[in-house]
Amino acid sequence: MQAQIAKLTQQREQFIAAERKRLAAAGPADSFDQKVAETIHAQAARKGISYSE
Repeated sequence: MQAQIAKLTQQREQFIAAERKRLAAAGPADSFDQKVAETIHAQAARKGISYSE
C-alpha cells in the first residue's frame, strides 16, 4: 500500500510540474486569475482606488 501511495504521489508531482510549465508558457494574460485581476483593477480605478503591483 505504501509503495502504491509513493508511486501515485510521484505521478501527481510530475503532473503538477508539467501543468505549471504549460501554464507558464501560455502566459499570464491567458489565465482566469489574470482576467479577474484586470477586471477588479479596472472597476477599482473607476472608483478612484489604485493598486500597486
